[in-house]
Amino acid sequence: MDAWVVLAVLAKSLLYAGVLLAAGTTLFRWLFAWRLQEVQLPLRTALWIFVGIGLFSSIANFAISAALLTGDMRGMIDAEMLGILWQTPAGTALFWRVIGFGIIVVGLLTRGFAWPIAMGGSAITLQTFAQVGHVHLGIDDGIGASVAPLLLLVHLGGIALWVGVLWPLYRMTASVVHMADASRVAERFGRLALYFVPVLLAAGGGLTYLLVDTPAELVSSGYGRTILAKLGLVAVLLGFAAANKFRFVPRLRHGDVGALRSLHRAVTAEIVLFAGVFVCAAALSRCVAC
Repeated sequence: MDAWVVLAVLAKSLLYAGVLLAAGTTLFRWLFAWRLQEVQLPLRTALWIFVGIGLFSSIANFAISAALLTGDMRGMIDAEMLGILWQTPAGTALFWRVIGFGIIVVGLLTRGFAWPIAMGGSAITLQTFAQVGHVHLGIDDGIGASVAPLLLLVHLGGIALWVGVLWPLYRMTASVVHMADASRVAERFGRLALYFVPVLLAAGGGLTYLLVDTPAELVSSGYGRTILAKLGLVAVLLGFAAANKFRFVPRLRHGDVGALRSLHRAVTAEIVLFAGVFVCAAALSRCVAC
């Protein structure tokens, strides 16, 4: 595989991580953080980091796209090529990502931290994935082109909520000192998951239906095989989520330290699996014509 394609996939993966973690952190603050009593999570610091990752990867993704068009590194700083690319959906997406992250920064700088402002910025960054990428390239006409952006936004919103709770849970389950908070957050997240996970899966299934012409394409093309790899990772994620809800969290509620350790390992595994999901999603953008 061409080195620039690999870099493009890595940059897009990092972009997914930055955008979804930033959005997920704001959602976590809204849904969970006000309930916490025993632990003070550095959510603002984490959000600064996620915004930095998102901005860096947004610019890197744009510059690497220019390099892919020219075939060498000079494309990343070629003013003419960058100007041409700026006039395409890639330029529009970069513009709105910078705006979205800028609004999150405004929320961060506001006294007391205006989380609703940060959530608005997160929503703007999430919708940019409908402007470029495999969904934008793979569905270009008909009803599907109208429905796909909404399905994608719902799908990404659900993922953001899921990944947004993983880092705080990872921190809380690392020590018995925060067991009570870990139990409260995990239990509430489990209740929410009963509603948003089916919606997330339904939106993802709808997108797959629109993107894949026939079931045979799932095994006959690089694009289809990448979708299967992503679905496989999601299936394992669902297995961990089920174990968390039905095995570890009930035991954790009764003060089982062993359950806390098991939940910590499960959350760690989910973080690694989501990294794989992001790589697969990024690779799909490069496999539309595979």
